[in-house]
Amino acid sequence: MTPSLTGILLFCLSAFAGCEAVHSDSRSPTLANNSQRGPKPQLGSPSQAPTFLHSGIFEKNPKALAAWLSFIKDGTYRAAHAEDFQFSQAAKNELQGMFGEMWYPRINHPAITGNISRQDWFYDLAVIVVDTKRTDARRFGLVVFNVPKEGKAPPDPHWLLRERDLSSALLSWHSNWPVLVFYGADGSADPYYINWEKRRQRYFLDKEQRGPDARGNTRLRDRDRQ
Repeated sequence: MTPSLTGILLFCLSAFAGCEAVHSDSRSPTLANNSQRGPKPQLGSPSQAPTFLHSGIFEKNPKALAAWLSFIKDGTYRAAHAEDFQFSQAAKNELQGMFGEMWYPRINHPAITGNISRQDWFYDLAVIVVDTKRTDARRFGLVVFNVPKEGKAPPDPHWLLRERDLSSALLSWHSNWPVLVFYGADGSADPYYINWEKRRQRYFLDKEQRGPDARGNTRLRDRDRQ
């Protein structure tokens, strides 16, 4: 982590303590019976969520940090975390089979960073968020920040999904392309590519890659999950 980013993070933790707590717990919870495999980790209430600022995602993308802090400053939204999600046991088994112990951090800090918009010299940020004033299943959203290499002003957020039930959705990459995967109660996966339409300045989901660098014959199938 660079010194400048460290300073920014220290400021954030004091200024935005009301939005996200300063502790972090990325341990993987047990998939078996608690009495046999030990107690389930205590994740805390939504107001005391494991901090997204310490997830490591901003270490390689400090410009996205300014965009994120601007987005959460009024307290309306926060990053989702493991306690918000409702993956079935079958889905958890699938995730653990694919990612090992890293399955839990993937849902505890549901965000990706990289060239999501497929534009030159962009290092974007996508995050599954929740509305802090709601408790219903449709409190989720998926927001993307297009972060250019140059530029001083924080980029505006682009809402891919808003007021949607994303309680069993995983944000990830497949074939170097961002994907959102919806999991069913039986552990089945329904994946979609995240595409950017530059002309209309919007993101959309599709079973195929669309836009710059799109590859042919890339239609997603249920087994394409990571």
